[in-house]
Amino acid sequence: MPDDTAAWREAVLTVRDIESALNPGGCWTLEVRRDGEIIFRIDIRATTSIANL
Repeated sequence: MPDDTAAWREAVLTVRDIESALNPGGCWTLEVRRDGEIIFRIDIRATTSIANL
């Protein structure tokens, strides 16, 4: 990616693509790295109720 802003936009678009595949109880993590270092991390966890957090 040319810069952090472009990397963030691409990460968000990727997260949107997994919406239909995520099921209750599932989790998903996306890490954007530069030179081996994490610059962004997006975690998604689907629960059936707030009590499961």
